[in-house]
Amino acid sequence: MLLDERTGGQLSIRPQGPFESRQRYLGTEERSAVLETRFKTATGEGRIIDWMPWQSSLPCLLRQIETQKGTITWELFCLPRFHYGQVHAKAELASRGIVFRDPSGTDQARLTGTLPVHLEPMLGAGVAKFALEEGKQARFAWSWGRSTSRTETLIDQQDFSTCLADWEKWTHQCHSPSGIRICPTEPLWHRLVIRSEIVLRLLTHAGTGSLLESVSTSLPCVSHGTQNWDHRYCWLRHLPDALEAWLQLGHTREAESLVTWLSDLMLSTPAQDLASAYALDGLPVPDERELHLFRGHDGARPVRTGNFSARQFQLDSFSSVLQCFAAVPSALENPSSNPSLWAKLDELSFLVAQLWRRPDHGIWDWRFRPEHYLSSKLSCFRGLDRTIWLHDHLGKSPPRRWIDERQKLKDTILREGFHRDRRGYTQAFGENELDSSALLVGLWGVQSWTEPEMLSTLIMLENELRDGLGLRRTKNTHSSPDFEGTHLLSTLWWIRALSEVGRGQEASQAFTELCELALPLGLLGEGFDRSSGQIVGNFPSTRVHGMALMTAVRLSRARQSTSARLRAA
Repeated sequence: MLLDERTGGQLSIRPQGPFESRQRYLGTEERSAVLETRFKTATGEGRIIDWMPWQSSLPCLLRQIETQKGTITWELFCLPRFHYGQVHAKAELASRGIVFRDPSGTDQARLTGTLPVHLEPMLGAGVAKFALEEGKQARFAWSWGRSTSRTETLIDQQDFSTCLADWEKWTHQCHSPSGIRICPTEPLWHRLVIRSEIVLRLLTHAGTGSLLESVSTSLPCVSHGTQNWDHRYCWLRHLPDALEAWLQLGHTREAESLVTWLSDLMLSTPAQDLASAYALDGLPVPDERELHLFRGHDGARPVRTGNFSARQFQLDSFSSVLQCFAAVPSALENPSSNPSLWAKLDELSFLVAQLWRRPDHGIWDWRFRPEHYLSSKLSCFRGLDRTIWLHDHLGKSPPRRWIDERQKLKDTILREGFHRDRRGYTQAFGENELDSSALLVGLWGVQSWTEPEMLSTLIMLENELRDGLGLRRTKNTHSSPDFEGTHLLSTLWWIRALSEVGRGQEASQAFTELCELALPLGLLGEGFDRSSGQIVGNFPSTRVHGMALMTAVRLSRARQSTSARLRAA
């Protein structure tokens, strides 16, 4: 259970009595989101296969239970809780299962099975207990939404092999029709790339194309921590990395769908009113609330819904939109057919050229007073740089003011961002606090990695933020009452920096170790806690998986280039 195991709802199917279990994804190289859980008991062996139908518009989880050896008695328990455990569902027997409704009638869910499911009246739960002999199977479907009447058809007609074939067809191709290897990543990191690719697809909204940062809320980055945020929204700053990841593997349809969602958002919102994050349908993020009666993960509190940070003034939200359209220029290739969108982008570009001088809340959504954060200035520089490139690329002359402001911004970053006493770039102008985002000075091309300022910054961060596997996010003593361990996004920035400065072997080793963290299922969250040996934070993280995918591609290219030079010599 991720959250409250007493008040929260659950749907469990498992063998009766003690058992051992292990999990994996099915398919060639595990190229799917079809999950297999194998069980071993004193009386037999079996498995449960979980999948969601690829082509169905009905939100539905299908679960197939099989006994493969001996006889196993299986137990099912289903007790949903609407509105974060605050509302008890009304349960009613229905054809081949049970329908659960909240008292207001606005939400409903349905449990359907090929075997009878009984209603436990005291709890209002669906229960079943059944013995399956070797070679026998049963299926159950969990569906939700306003209409669940088609669940019976799905449970009878949908097979996981169809879903498996759909996933394998969708994932990137590694070989040409003639058998030549064309995969952009090396076999060493290929498994994590596949899993990251699939995570991005799973967290993409099928109707709008928008991208969820995480499916979980309130999972702390340290055991029993209090920095438990709700990231179940589409954060604008995460979209450029996601788009690059899509395009690296040839998923142009997903990239264009995301940009279409962003276009609709732009056309319906004044540029100055852009928020940092949105719900997947483009509506505002709900107000932040603490659910005091809800017990958090492993006892951590509080459990939060909504996010106050979505309403903060954050410069990188504006500039990230500019980066997105530069990543997919096809959305604007015919300027005459998109006059309104071009006008919006020009409006946003002028806004960034003006607003970069203001302090904001930074890349980490700090909840104290605004500062002149280095990361925010870097994002503004990158946004202006990419929109200038976009205009040039499409034959439009960018206004001179953008070019001038880009140079002024670069000069300000180099002058104000570098701390002479620290001998490195720091978190905010005039401050000596360290921050891993200083690596973006080099990664985003503001300054060359061959410059002494970048080399000394890298050394400084390694000396003071290194935490075993990688880097911590910051060294702020006032930013959080919780001690933060390894921050995976920061670690991926550091790995790419190592490759850029010619430390390719170290970069490859560090990335390989990071890939091993994701075992057994290949999923990554926000951080890694060395004391527990566990991935921590909201899970899985779209931004971490997107950056891991791109890091694998960059490192693979660097290794291939080095190998080619050695062969030529």
